[in-house]
Amino acid sequence: IMCLLAFWLLSVVAAKALTRWATCFGEGQSVRHQRNIASYIVGLLVKTVSFVTILGGGARLLFLDRPLTEEEMRMCFAGGFLLIATFYTWEIVYRIDMDKMLLIHHLTTLALIILSTVASFVAEKEELGMQRVEEKRQAMEAGRLLIIRITLVEVLVASTNQPVLLALLLRRAKCSASGLAFILAACWEALSKIPRFAVVLILYFQGAFTPLISRHCNDIDWCVELRIIYPVLASIIWVANMHMVYLLWRLARLGNDQPSETLEKPSETLEKDIGVSALPDSKVFWCLARLGNNRPLETLEKGIGVSASADSKV
Repeated sequence: IMCLLAFWLLSVVAAKALTRWATCFGEGQSVRHQRNIASYIVGLLVKTVSFVTILGGGARLLFLDRPLTEEEMRMCFAGGFLLIATFYTWEIVYRIDMDKMLLIHHLTTLALIILSTVASFVAEKEELGMQRVEEKRQAMEAGRLLIIRITLVEVLVASTNQPVLLALLLRRAKCSASGLAFILAACWEALSKIPRFAVVLILYFQGAFTPLISRHCNDIDWCVELRIIYPVLASIIWVANMHMVYLLWRLARLGNDQPSETLEKPSETLEKDIGVSALPDSKVFWCLARLGNNRPLETLEKGIGVSASADSKV
Protein backbone atom coordinates (compact mmCIF):
# COMPACT_ATOMS: atom_id res chain seq x y z
CA ILE A 1 0.00 0.00 0.00
CA MET A 2 2.85 2.38 0.84
CA CYS A 3 4.50 1.65 -2.52
CA LEU A 4 1.27 2.36 -4.39
CA LEU A 5 0.84 5.66 -2.54
CA ALA A 6 4.46 6.56 -3.25
CA PHE A 7 4.02 5.87 -6.98
CA TRP A 8 0.87 7.99 -7.06
CA LEU A 9 2.68 10.85 -5.29
CA LEU A 10 5.60 10.59 -7.73
CA SER A 11 3.22 10.72 -10.68
CA VAL A 12 1.52 13.86 -9.29
CA VAL A 13 4.86 15.58 -8.72
CA ALA A 14 6.09 14.56 -12.20
CA ALA A 15 2.93 15.84 -13.88
CA LYS A 16 3.05 19.18 -12.04
CA ALA A 17 6.76 19.64 -12.74
CA LEU A 18 6.37 18.87 -16.44
CA THR A 19 3.43 21.23 -16.79
CA ARG A 20 5.38 24.05 -15.17
CA TRP A 21 8.92 23.61 -16.49
CA ALA A 22 8.58 21.57 -19.67
CA THR A 23 5.82 23.11 -21.76
CA CYS A 24 6.46 20.68 -24.61
CA PHE A 25 5.06 17.91 -22.39
CA GLY A 26 2.05 19.84 -21.18
CA GLU A 27 0.78 21.83 -24.15
CA GLY A 28 -1.33 19.94 -26.64
CA GLN A 29 -1.11 16.63 -24.75
CA SER A 30 -4.29 14.73 -24.00
CA VAL A 31 -5.02 13.46 -20.48
CA ARG A 32 -4.11 9.97 -21.66
CA HIS A 33 -0.72 11.11 -22.94
CA GLN A 34 -0.05 13.17 -19.81
CA ARG A 35 -0.63 10.09 -17.68
CA ASN A 36 1.59 8.02 -19.95
CA ILE A 37 4.38 10.60 -19.61
CA ALA A 38 4.06 10.55 -15.82
CA SER A 39 4.20 6.73 -15.84
CA TYR A 40 7.36 6.83 -17.99
CA ILE A 41 9.11 9.05 -15.43
CA VAL A 42 7.97 6.94 -12.47
CA GLY A 43 9.07 3.84 -14.38
CA LEU A 44 12.53 5.29 -14.96
CA LEU A 45 12.99 5.91 -11.25
CA VAL A 46 11.48 2.64 -10.04
CA LYS A 47 13.26 0.37 -12.49
CA THR A 48 16.62 2.02 -11.91
CA VAL A 49 16.25 1.52 -8.14
CA SER A 50 15.10 -2.07 -8.69
CA PHE A 51 18.03 -2.85 -11.00
CA VAL A 52 20.61 -1.48 -8.55
CA THR A 53 19.00 -3.29 -5.61
CA ILE A 54 18.80 -6.67 -7.32
CA LEU A 55 22.31 -6.40 -8.69
CA GLY A 56 23.70 -5.36 -5.32
CA GLY A 57 21.79 -7.85 -3.21
CA GLY A 58 21.49 -10.84 -5.52
CA ALA A 59 24.82 -10.90 -7.35
CA ARG A 60 26.08 -13.86 -5.31
CA LEU A 61 23.12 -16.04 -6.34
CA LEU A 62 22.80 -14.66 -9.86
CA PHE A 63 26.37 -15.10 -11.00
CA LEU A 64 27.93 -17.58 -8.55
CA ASP A 65 24.90 -19.75 -7.63
CA ARG A 66 25.61 -19.32 -3.93
CA PRO A 67 22.99 -18.87 -1.19
CA LEU A 68 22.15 -15.32 -0.12
CA THR A 69 22.31 -14.01 3.40
CA GLU A 70 19.08 -12.96 5.09
CA GLU A 71 19.85 -9.30 4.48
CA GLU A 72 20.57 -9.90 0.79
CA MET A 73 17.37 -11.94 0.47
CA ARG A 74 15.34 -9.11 1.99
CA MET A 75 16.93 -6.65 -0.43
CA CYS A 76 15.99 -8.81 -3.42
CA PHE A 77 12.43 -9.42 -2.27
CA ALA A 78 11.75 -5.80 -1.29
CA GLY A 79 13.73 -3.94 -3.95
CA GLY A 80 13.14 -6.45 -6.73
CA PHE A 81 10.01 -8.57 -6.47
CA LEU A 82 7.86 -6.23 -4.37
CA LEU A 83 8.90 -3.03 -6.15
CA ILE A 84 8.35 -4.35 -9.69
CA ALA A 85 5.12 -6.17 -8.82
CA THR A 86 3.68 -3.06 -7.16
CA PHE A 87 4.79 -0.81 -10.01
CA TYR A 88 3.15 -3.04 -12.65
CA THR A 89 -0.07 -3.12 -10.58
CA TRP A 90 -0.02 0.68 -10.23
CA GLU A 91 0.68 1.19 -13.95
CA ILE A 92 -2.25 -1.03 -14.96
CA VAL A 93 -4.59 1.02 -12.76
CA TYR A 94 -3.08 4.46 -13.45
CA ARG A 95 -3.00 4.42 -17.25
CA ILE A 96 -6.24 5.23 -19.03
CA ASP A 97 -5.63 2.44 -21.54
CA MET A 98 -2.80 0.01 -22.28
CA ASP A 99 -1.59 -2.06 -25.20
CA LYS A 100 -2.91 -5.63 -24.92
CA MET A 101 0.52 -7.23 -25.19
CA LEU A 102 1.92 -4.90 -22.52
CA LEU A 103 -1.00 -5.80 -20.26
CA ILE A 104 -0.35 -9.52 -20.86
CA HIS A 105 3.35 -8.97 -20.10
CA HIS A 106 2.57 -7.21 -16.81
CA LEU A 107 0.00 -9.79 -15.68
CA THR A 108 2.29 -12.70 -16.58
CA THR A 109 5.23 -11.14 -14.73
CA LEU A 110 2.97 -10.58 -11.71
CA ALA A 111 1.88 -14.22 -11.82
CA LEU A 112 5.51 -15.38 -12.02
CA ILE A 113 6.60 -13.20 -9.07
CA ILE A 114 3.65 -14.29 -6.92
CA LEU A 115 4.08 -18.00 -7.66
CA SER A 116 7.84 -17.85 -7.10
CA THR A 117 7.47 -15.97 -3.82
CA VAL A 118 4.77 -18.28 -2.47
CA ALA A 119 6.68 -21.41 -3.48
CA SER A 120 9.88 -20.05 -1.92
CA PHE A 121 8.23 -19.29 1.42
CA VAL A 122 6.41 -22.64 1.51
CA ALA A 123 9.66 -24.51 0.83
CA GLU A 124 11.52 -22.52 3.49
CA LYS A 125 8.79 -23.19 6.04
CA GLU A 126 8.86 -26.92 5.36
CA GLU A 127 12.67 -26.97 5.57
CA LEU A 128 12.57 -25.68 9.13
CA GLY A 129 10.49 -28.67 10.24
CA MET A 130 12.47 -31.46 8.62
CA GLN A 131 16.06 -31.07 9.75
CA ARG A 132 16.41 -34.84 10.13
CA VAL A 133 15.45 -35.69 6.54
CA GLU A 134 18.68 -34.40 5.10
CA GLU A 135 18.31 -35.34 1.42
CA LYS A 136 14.77 -34.03 1.10
CA ARG A 137 15.78 -30.82 2.87
CA GLN A 138 18.66 -30.40 0.41
CA ALA A 139 16.26 -30.94 -2.50
CA MET A 140 13.89 -28.30 -1.16
CA GLU A 141 16.73 -25.84 -0.61
CA ALA A 142 18.06 -26.42 -4.13
CA GLY A 143 14.59 -25.94 -5.59
CA ARG A 144 13.97 -22.77 -3.59
CA LEU A 145 17.25 -21.20 -4.67
CA LEU A 146 16.56 -22.16 -8.29
CA ILE A 147 13.15 -20.47 -8.17
CA ILE A 148 14.60 -17.28 -6.69
CA ARG A 149 17.52 -17.25 -9.11
CA ILE A 150 15.35 -17.61 -12.21
CA THR A 151 12.90 -14.97 -11.02
CA LEU A 152 15.75 -12.60 -10.18
CA VAL A 153 17.04 -12.96 -13.74
CA GLU A 154 13.57 -12.18 -15.11
CA VAL A 155 13.06 -9.14 -12.87
CA LEU A 156 16.63 -7.85 -13.29
CA VAL A 157 16.34 -7.72 -17.08
CA ALA A 158 12.79 -6.33 -16.81
CA SER A 159 14.35 -3.40 -14.91
CA THR A 160 16.59 -2.44 -17.84
CA ASN A 161 14.13 -0.93 -20.30
CA GLN A 162 15.12 2.66 -19.51
CA PRO A 163 16.04 3.22 -23.22
CA VAL A 164 12.41 2.49 -24.15
CA LEU A 165 11.06 4.97 -21.61
CA LEU A 166 13.54 7.64 -22.70
CA ALA A 167 12.58 7.13 -26.36
CA LEU A 168 8.89 7.50 -25.49
CA LEU A 169 9.62 10.70 -23.56
CA LEU A 170 11.54 12.11 -26.53
CA ARG A 171 8.62 11.18 -28.77
CA ARG A 172 6.18 13.05 -26.54
CA ALA A 173 8.54 16.05 -26.49
CA LYS A 174 8.49 15.99 -30.32
CA CYS A 175 12.27 15.72 -30.34
CA SER A 176 13.93 15.05 -33.70
CA ALA A 177 16.17 12.44 -32.08
CA SER A 178 13.23 10.21 -31.14
CA GLY A 179 13.62 8.09 -34.29
CA LEU A 180 17.20 7.21 -33.43
CA ALA A 181 16.19 6.66 -29.80
CA PHE A 182 13.55 4.14 -30.88
CA ILE A 183 16.09 2.27 -33.02
CA LEU A 184 18.51 2.04 -30.09
CA ALA A 185 15.69 1.01 -27.75
CA ALA A 186 14.54 -1.73 -30.12
CA CYS A 187 18.10 -3.06 -30.43
CA TRP A 188 18.55 -2.99 -26.67
CA GLU A 189 15.27 -4.81 -26.05
CA ALA A 190 16.21 -7.54 -28.53
CA LEU A 191 19.78 -7.87 -27.24
CA SER A 192 18.66 -8.07 -23.61
CA LYS A 193 15.43 -10.05 -23.77
CA ILE A 194 16.48 -12.83 -26.17
CA PRO A 195 19.56 -13.83 -24.10
CA ARG A 196 17.45 -13.52 -20.93
CA PHE A 197 14.96 -16.04 -22.33
CA ALA A 198 17.79 -18.40 -23.25
CA VAL A 199 19.45 -18.07 -19.82
CA VAL A 200 16.31 -18.78 -17.81
CA LEU A 201 15.46 -21.82 -19.95
CA ILE A 202 19.00 -23.17 -19.48
CA LEU A 203 18.73 -22.65 -15.71
CA TYR A 204 15.30 -24.28 -15.69
CA PHE A 205 16.22 -27.43 -17.60
CA GLN A 206 19.56 -27.83 -15.82
CA GLY A 207 18.19 -27.28 -12.33
CA ALA A 208 14.57 -28.39 -12.24
CA PHE A 209 15.27 -31.95 -13.34
CA THR A 210 18.36 -32.86 -11.34
CA PRO A 211 18.26 -36.35 -9.73
CA LEU A 212 18.10 -34.79 -6.25
CA ILE A 213 15.01 -32.70 -7.00
CA SER A 214 13.36 -35.36 -9.17
CA ARG A 215 13.47 -37.94 -6.35
CA HIS A 216 11.48 -35.67 -4.03
CA CYS A 217 9.47 -33.49 -6.42
CA ASN A 218 6.18 -35.28 -5.74
CA ASP A 219 6.60 -34.66 -2.01
CA ILE A 220 7.46 -30.95 -2.33
CA ASP A 221 4.65 -28.40 -2.58
CA TRP A 222 4.56 -26.44 -5.85
CA CYS A 223 7.34 -28.51 -7.43
CA VAL A 224 5.26 -30.25 -10.10
CA GLU A 225 3.13 -27.15 -10.71
CA LEU A 226 6.13 -24.88 -11.26
CA ARG A 227 7.77 -27.43 -13.54
CA ILE A 228 4.71 -27.21 -15.79
CA ILE A 229 3.76 -23.54 -15.61
CA TYR A 230 7.13 -21.79 -15.59
CA PRO A 231 8.07 -22.47 -19.26
CA VAL A 232 4.62 -21.22 -20.26
CA LEU A 233 4.99 -17.97 -18.29
CA ALA A 234 8.54 -17.40 -19.55
CA SER A 235 7.43 -17.93 -23.16
CA ILE A 236 4.52 -15.49 -22.82
CA ILE A 237 6.83 -12.84 -21.36
CA TRP A 238 9.31 -13.36 -24.20
CA VAL A 239 6.60 -13.10 -26.87
CA ALA A 240 5.38 -9.84 -25.28
CA ASN A 241 8.97 -8.55 -25.31
CA MET A 242 9.37 -9.37 -29.01
CA HIS A 243 6.09 -7.61 -29.74
CA MET A 244 7.55 -4.56 -28.00
CA VAL A 245 10.65 -4.77 -30.23
CA TYR A 246 8.38 -4.84 -33.29
CA LEU A 247 6.43 -1.78 -32.11
CA LEU A 248 9.60 0.14 -31.32
CA TRP A 249 11.00 -0.61 -34.76
CA ARG A 250 7.78 0.59 -36.39
CA LEU A 251 7.86 3.81 -34.37
CA ALA A 252 11.48 4.32 -35.40
CA ARG A 253 10.65 3.94 -39.08
CA LEU A 254 7.62 6.22 -38.86
CA GLY A 255 9.63 8.80 -36.95
CA ASN A 256 12.35 8.87 -39.62
CA ASP A 257 10.21 8.65 -42.73
CA GLN A 258 7.40 11.03 -41.82
CA PRO A 259 7.13 14.27 -39.88
CA SER A 260 6.10 13.87 -36.28
CA GLU A 261 2.68 15.43 -36.80
CA THR A 262 1.65 12.56 -39.09
CA LEU A 263 1.98 10.13 -36.19
CA GLU A 264 -0.85 11.89 -34.36
CA LYS A 265 -4.22 13.11 -35.59
CA PRO A 266 -3.44 16.46 -37.28
CA SER A 267 -4.97 19.49 -35.65
CA GLU A 268 -6.14 20.67 -39.07
CA THR A 269 -8.62 17.77 -39.22
CA LEU A 270 -10.35 18.96 -36.07
CA GLU A 271 -10.22 22.54 -37.26
CA LYS A 272 -11.91 21.56 -40.54
CA ASP A 273 -14.67 19.79 -38.61
CA ILE A 274 -15.59 22.86 -36.56
CA GLY A 275 -14.78 25.54 -39.16
CA VAL A 276 -12.18 27.63 -37.32
CA SER A 277 -8.65 28.64 -38.21
CA ALA A 278 -5.53 27.13 -36.66
CA LEU A 279 -5.61 29.22 -33.49
CA PRO A 280 -4.97 27.88 -30.00
CA ASP A 281 -8.17 27.24 -28.03
CA SER A 282 -6.97 29.65 -25.33
CA LYS A 283 -6.91 32.53 -27.86
CA VAL A 284 -10.43 31.76 -29.05
CA PHE A 285 -11.83 31.79 -25.53
CA TRP A 286 -9.89 34.94 -24.62
CA CYS A 287 -11.33 36.77 -27.63
CA LEU A 288 -14.82 35.56 -26.73
CA ALA A 289 -14.41 36.81 -23.18
CA ARG A 290 -13.01 40.20 -24.20
CA LEU A 291 -15.20 40.92 -27.22
CA GLY A 292 -18.28 38.76 -27.13
CA ASN A 293 -20.56 40.93 -24.99
CA ASN A 294 -19.33 44.45 -25.76
CA ARG A 295 -18.55 44.63 -29.51
CA PRO A 296 -20.30 43.71 -32.77
CA LEU A 297 -19.95 40.20 -34.19
CA GLU A 298 -17.79 41.53 -37.04
CA THR A 299 -15.15 42.65 -34.56
CA LEU A 300 -15.20 39.25 -32.91
CA GLU A 301 -14.86 37.53 -36.29
CA LYS A 302 -11.88 39.67 -37.16
CA GLY A 303 -10.26 38.91 -33.80
CA ILE A 304 -10.40 35.13 -34.10
CA GLY A 305 -10.53 34.70 -37.86
CA VAL A 306 -13.84 32.90 -38.47
CA SER A 307 -16.66 33.58 -40.89
CA ALA A 308 -20.11 34.66 -39.86
CA SER A 309 -21.51 31.26 -40.90
CA ALA A 310 -19.26 29.47 -38.43
CA ASP A 311 -20.15 31.44 -35.28
CA SER A 312 -22.62 28.80 -34.04
CA LYS A 313 -19.98 26.09 -34.39
CA VAL A 314 -17.46 28.14 -32.47
